Amino acid sequence: MSGTGAGNCSSRLLTLEKCANIYIVKITINNMEDERLQKIEQKLADLTEIVLFIKDNMVMKSEFNEFKQEMHEFKFETEKELHELSWAVKNLSSEVADIKRELENISIRSKEDADAEAMEIVSLRRRVEFLEDQLRQIKLKIY
Repeated sequence: MSGTGAGNCSSRLLTLEKCANIYIVKITINNMEDERLQKIEQKLADLTEIVLFIKDNMVMKSEFNEFKQEMHEFKFETEKELHELSWAVKNLSSEVADIKRELENISIRSKEDADAEAMEIVSLRRRVEFLEDQLRQIKLKIY
């Protein structure tokens, strides 16, 4: 009996059934190894996709620092413009308040002027009525 190993189906000691079982076990092992390889290959493909995504979307430190500097400059300019706008609004508010005071004064003067004119008109009416009365009296004396 030559002992070439239990996995050798050509051995005289192994029956046909045992050979079939060994063959089935080898196929099962091969299938399991194929499944493992497929899983490993899928994981590698997934990792490759992640790495490519990171590579395509990553930012270098120098790019980030440049962007950071641009944002600081933008912030500074924006704050400066907001400050200038704030002063402009304050100045406009002051001017509007001045205009309101002037309009109020004009309104008061207009009312005073209108009141004075009304009094003048009333006075003139009285004078006209007085003169009309005197004219009537003169007409009555003449006729």
